[in-house]
Amino acid sequence: MLVLLATTIGTNNWNKISLQIGMSPRQCSLQYAKLTSPGRLSQRLNERWTGEEDERLKRLVQKYGKKNWVQIAQFMPGRIND
Repeated sequence: MLVLLATTIGTNNWNKISLQIGMSPRQCSLQYAKLTSPGRLSQRLNERWTGEEDERLKRLVQKYGKKNWVQIAQFMPGRIND
């Protein structure tokens, strides 16, 4: 949820994100950094996709089209390998 909010709202608005998560802005920022660290991301690339991720990807492809993967990748942290 935190990564999705940060991707949607942006990583410059931890105050707004913290209100939705129930953590302090600093806790949100630190947790986001931990969740999106390079080691964690490479580990996630090999994990099975959750149903939520599948649905998000389908919605993004409908919205941005099948050939706009650069735009879609911004909403799928840890899943799109550059």
